[in-house]
Amino acid sequence: MPETSQKQREILGKYINKKFTVLGLYAAYNQARFEFCYDTILLKKVMDENKYPLCDHLWLKAPKFVPPGIVPGDIVKVHGRINEYRRLDGSTDYTLFVFNMKRGYLD
Repeated sequence: MPETSQKQREILGKYINKKFTVLGLYAAYNQARFEFCYDTILLKKVMDENKYPLCDHLWLKAPKFVPPGIVPGDIVKVHGRINEYRRLDGSTDYTLFVFNMKRGYLD
């Protein structure tokens, strides 16, 4: 990950176990396959509600109800809680445990 993106992503670490809202471009819906399968969503150009850049991308465990008709390139607003996890290589990263997702708008 580029250094700038890593520094931006570290901002998420300040909000571990706290409620947080992000905006981002919906990029993909996939299945992650580890010990079990679950649906994931890829957001790109992730920013906070004040439009401050947080990271270049963020993978989320998909909520039960993804907004109908959402397509890649749509802006989404995601409410959730920041969680920390360990990657397979042992490094630390962050994700958002999703409470709610809806189409968002940039004013």
